[in-house]
Amino acid sequence: MKYWLGCGAGFPGVPLAIACPSDLYIGGQQLQKNIQPNTLCAFGQAVIEQNRVMNLTAITEPDAVAQLHLLDSAALLQFVDLKGKTVVDVGTGAGFPGMPLRILEDDFDLTLLDSLGKRVNWLQEVCDELQLKRVACVHARAEEFAMQHREQFDIATSRAVAQLSILSELCLPLIKVGAPCR
Repeated sequence: MKYWLGCGAGFPGVPLAIACPSDLYIGGQQLQKNIQPNTLCAFGQAVIEQNRVMNLTAITEPDAVAQLHLLDSAALLQFVDLKGKTVVDVGTGAGFPGMPLRILEDDFDLTLLDSLGKRVNWLQEVCDELQLKRVACVHARAEEFAMQHREQFDIATSRAVAQLSILSELCLPLIKVGAPCR
């Protein structure tokens, strides 16, 4: 099965492989030709492999990673223009949604924020390996990070971190007053 995002079922006989087509579609629109679909799929594969030794996600089947992590993260690009913005991904965990957003759109500054140092170190290694630029991987609790980085970001993203009321308390101090969403 292939998803509009373009990452689909593993190849027969090759466990944990995420197949990648040459074109990527989100919301029925083809993404720019300069985007490397193999980079997105390589990230999905890295998550699956690292999850064997580090608890990153309960979702580990290649199809599910493609649909529920990569596609779900990429869907944000239909609604928000990240170009030229500063974005913080609060409680990034395995890098969702920040890493897929960075891979699909390279014209914004991204901060991946997580309270677990080993996840942050792994994300930095993946960023280096995939040659992703303008990404800061930060080991800190959101509450503490906000004290030093108040109102410095245009957009905050987060996925499966906390209830909305708690998440708002973590993210809102990081967002610039009057920052437009689009």
